[in-house]
Amino acid sequence: MKFGSFAITGQGLRLPEKQYIIAQDIARDYDYTATEIYRIDKKLVDSASPMYFEYLSCIFRDQIRLTYDKLPVYTKELMDSADTWGRCILAIDGTGVGKAAFDLYNSIGLDPFYICQTGGNSSSGVRGRAGGFASSQFGDLFGANVPKADLFASLKSHLERQLIQNKTKRYADISKKQFEHFQIEVTKTKKVTYENDSPDVHDDFITCAMIACWVHDQMKSRQTGRPTDNIASRQRRSYDFSPFSEEDKVWRF
Repeated sequence: MKFGSFAITGQGLRLPEKQYIIAQDIARDYDYTATEIYRIDKKLVDSASPMYFEYLSCIFRDQIRLTYDKLPVYTKELMDSADTWGRCILAIDGTGVGKAAFDLYNSIGLDPFYICQTGGNSSSGVRGRAGGFASSQFGDLFGANVPKADLFASLKSHLERQLIQNKTKRYADISKKQFEHFQIEVTKTKKVTYENDSPDVHDDFITCAMIACWVHDQMKSRQTGRPTDNIASRQRRSYDFSPFSEEDKVWRF
């Protein structure tokens, strides 16, 4: 089935299969924009019949402070140098200023997919490309509204199933600090929040990892032929308030 004609179901979105996921947390004002590149690797499972499973390898990580007009050029040059054109999904955090960045990226043909974090209970696709942008990858879909709880559940599910690895040492100390300070809290109004416990510690690399894992969950599973976000959805409902175990953190180093 051609991707542009798919229907949104309770199983989630189904994104096209690619070799790379580029995840980006767009900065506000003159803060740092974080970028991570994940390669989708495959490993053969030793069983009676050959079976492959997919996992994410973080091969690039960067923090850079740029004005919005220069950010698309930086991203284009990064995609050029990493040789990911036509082989990647460029997924950006569309929350806040990310929607403006989406338009700038489209203006130079980057074809991004934006993810707007919400406090809702289910994901929904966003259709009808603003400004008449056309996409060879996503049809008339240009993004999705996704509960932050689901983004977090996708990351935690990948960690627990050992489907995410770190192959780069760049910004390892900063990433480690972000994970150590990340927490889940329930406010007095019963709202569940996912954020770092200190205003001095950002969570941009965690956001990139969550986006990459969620996007990977939306791709067709090699084993089942259907989206895998049902695993994340089950974990989302459990609300584990100890976000990352020591075993989960291994991938960062």
